[in-house]
Amino acid sequence: MKTFRYFSLCLVLLYLEGGRHSTWAAEATPWGNAPTTELLRLLDTLHQHYGPDTVTLVGSLLHAANHSGAVLTAAVRVNGPQEREGKTFLTFDVETGRIFNSKITDRAARLFALWRDILAKAFARLTTIQVPTDGIAIRLRYHHRPYDEGVDVAEPTDAPGESEEAAFYFPRESLQRFLDKTLSVQELLARTVVLVNDTPVPVPVALP
Repeated sequence: MKTFRYFSLCLVLLYLEGGRHSTWAAEATPWGNAPTTELLRLLDTLHQHYGPDTVTLVGSLLHAANHSGAVLTAAVRVNGPQEREGKTFLTFDVETGRIFNSKITDRAARLFALWRDILAKAFARLTTIQVPTDGIAIRLRYHHRPYDEGVDVAEPTDAPGESEEAAFYFPRESLQRFLDKTLSVQELLARTVVLVNDTPVPVPVALP
């Protein structure tokens, strides 16, 4: 597990070096034009443990989080398999860097935004999801607080508001069918367990 905590740290450092608005190099990787030898070794370790689709998903999630309105640092960590209700899920922890305005977004609206701006965009870069588990779990952390329109929420980063975590548990076969375009968004989410702060909640309503 120590390896993957360090892997996450490297992604954070690369993101900070590139700046919040750094571009997706050649629309391929989120860590710049020339990944360091150390980063390549870490990516290779991740590849060996969990396969190439895991590496792709890490990059896709980081890219989507960076471009979803993040005002704090975005980062992605692979936390290995987690068991839930007799099944195993390869777990991805995503620091989204987002601060939602609770004056205009309730819990359902935040869930929908996370699906639309991060998960759907990350999945759009995948064609397969071959992992050595029954599914994947993506835990997204973000903040919310009330603020007036026009306020630069990037300024008071020492008071980002209330922390919240949404966890999506996707069955591997259902997610693969979604990537194959033989399962709709609504059907995928209907088969997905969603938790907010460890409490089950209704799945967000998704666009067709």
